[in-house]
Amino acid sequence: MIKTIYLAGGCFWGVQHYFDQFDGILKTMVGYANGKTQNPEYKDVKAGLTGHAETLEIQYDDKMISLSKILDLYFDIIDPVSVNQQGEDIGISYRKGIYYVEKTDLETIQSKYNEIQKKYDSPLAVEVEPMKNFFNAEEYQEEKFDKVNTKLTNQQLFNQKAFNFLSPVMYIVMYFLTLAIYFIGAILINNSNLSDKIVLFGDMIVFSSYAMQVIMAFLMLAMIFMMLPRAEVCAKRINEVLDTKSTIKNGTIKKKMPGKEGTVEFKNVSFKYPDADEYILENISFTANTGETVAFIGSTGSGKSTLINLIPRFYDVTEGEVLVDGINVKEYDEEYLNNIIGYVPQKAVMFSGSILSNITYGKSINGKPNKDKVKEAIKISQAEEFVSKLKDKEKSHIAQGGTNVSGGQKQRLSIARTIARNPEIYIFDDSFSALDYKTDATLRNELKKYTKNATSLIVAQRIGTILNADKIIVLDKGKCVGIGTHKELMKKCKVYKEIALSQVTKEELENA
Repeated sequence: MIKTIYLAGGCFWGVQHYFDQFDGILKTMVGYANGKTQNPEYKDVKAGLTGHAETLEIQYDDKMISLSKILDLYFDIIDPVSVNQQGEDIGISYRKGIYYVEKTDLETIQSKYNEIQKKYDSPLAVEVEPMKNFFNAEEYQEEKFDKVNTKLTNQQLFNQKAFNFLSPVMYIVMYFLTLAIYFIGAILINNSNLSDKIVLFGDMIVFSSYAMQVIMAFLMLAMIFMMLPRAEVCAKRINEVLDTKSTIKNGTIKKKMPGKEGTVEFKNVSFKYPDADEYILENISFTANTGETVAFIGSTGSGKSTLINLIPRFYDVTEGEVLVDGINVKEYDEEYLNNIIGYVPQKAVMFSGSILSNITYGKSINGKPNKDKVKEAIKISQAEEFVSKLKDKEKSHIAQGGTNVSGGQKQRLSIARTIARNPEIYIFDDSFSALDYKTDATLRNELKKYTKNATSLIVAQRIGTILNADKIIVLDKGKCVGIGTHKELMKKCKVYKEIALSQVTKEELENA
């Protein structure tokens, strides 16, 4: 029997190439699935404006290959816990998802999902939803590819023909010129006296060498002309970035509002991406006071990261206001605003250098961290465990991108960098996901003590990370569906309760 399943796992071309090699896979087709608009265009999907995911349609013969086997193959090639990311592809269009057509498949999918979940401490960032819509992307991509490929082919053919013509011409000229120089030189030497012969011979050799260099310069010039089209394309891409005008206008305020240090307030905030039809966030209001820990939780794509990215002005709100220390963030000088905020992203960023240079990177309103601050930050972030075992301690080398340390170690060092800056506001964008439960709990307890005079905002996927937060904000499809403590939300918020029960047992939650 021929059946169909839809899998989103990052770039659909790579996923398609992978599945096409297995027996039982009858047909595959790339497209955009489960978005908010009809007939989406590539540039809009890429920008995250439509809500679609790059998805592969798989038609298979269930007598030759089972759905369970297909899902095994699928989980072999994805990172199931990374949010809106697969490899170097980042964005909502690269989220992971399993979209089914037949309800009878849901049991198999859920069983496999639970099986894979047992292998990870963090919740799986893989959607399991019925197929809502699917738009073929092959025609557009093939047309785009053919157009670019034809242009490139013609350009390369012209370059190669030109080089193939110039190269033998240059060599003919070079050898002819060499023969001419030696021929004329031989005549001159033959007709001169002995003392002049030696001088003329030396002149001939030098002249010949210079002539060769001139000819070779022309050959190099031909090579340059061949490289010009590539350079032109690269320059065009660079200029596109350089010529892009920022829509975020810098403010002028560089001071605090007395008595409001560290407060963050959202007033009826709504946000949508430019040219998008639908809002990502709608009418969000809450206040985070100094000393409070406010957590954000919700399903994948609910708008958690987008919400906190509005505070340091990665984007500006569409409607409403975001206030820091009682002042609209739009009125702040960007440098000052960045210096009072400590931001730890989902993907920890490490620079080539030492542990010390990575942690002291950047400054805050309190200036650049000293060595004592660095050691304290390492201890609080639970990085001391592995840093103390290194030969050079804080001076140990970190490779570009942190390739010589694990994901959990990178996260801890990234957290240590923020702690060392001692900002007014801490923002943790799912920054504890790579930590085991014990390290996560210990780090949060130490962090709570250290940041008692600051405001902490935490985006999390794990319930265990936010159980003790002073305030938990539950998001669902861009809307706030619950605000309160863990116990309060377990009683009155259905969405929060479903998330909690999907991760831990009811008994564990009651004892928490």
